[in-house]
Amino acid sequence: DNKEKHIMCDVDNHFRFFDTKKFFNDAHISIVMESDPFTIPKYWDGLNQSGRLTEKTMWPIFWGKPFFVIGPKTPISTLKKIGVKTFSNSFDETYDNELDIHKRIDMVVEQIENLSKLSEKELKLKLKNTEESVLHNFEFYRKLSYKNEDEILELFFDKQAKRLNIL
Repeated sequence: DNKEKHIMCDVDNHFRFFDTKKFFNDAHISIVMESDPFTIPKYWDGLNQSGRLTEKTMWPIFWGKPFFVIGPKTPISTLKKIGVKTFSNSFDETYDNELDIHKRIDMVVEQIENLSKLSEKELKLKLKNTEESVLHNFEFYRKLSYKNEDEILELFFDKQAKRLNIL
């Protein structure tokens, strides 16, 4: 948590979700630390990067903050596919295409370092450019919260669910 620049790195705690409100309200930007950047394939000794995003990515959407995601491969592309707007008009999102997670982390850290060097006026302008995406994403989240289980499965897993005869 960079208190001077109000940049927050959130830490997940399922039982204290609303205790994070103060931190999200005080932060300008969230860095989502996903819990599952790697999976261990059944028939291979190495690690494979998963593509799974969890509720942690929904937190800054719920609290109305722009964010970076450190975790699975191509998190930004995955979010765009489901209808979330990202922040390429304000931040360099090329980290999304980096397959090496260590390099991807370094790219996000570099972005945060660059943001921390901005004047308050420059930072406010960058954040102003994120407002349309933040509002869109909150509305996306709000509409999603009113869907039933089948509608959510269809939205996120339509082809796979139909192939497996779940829907």
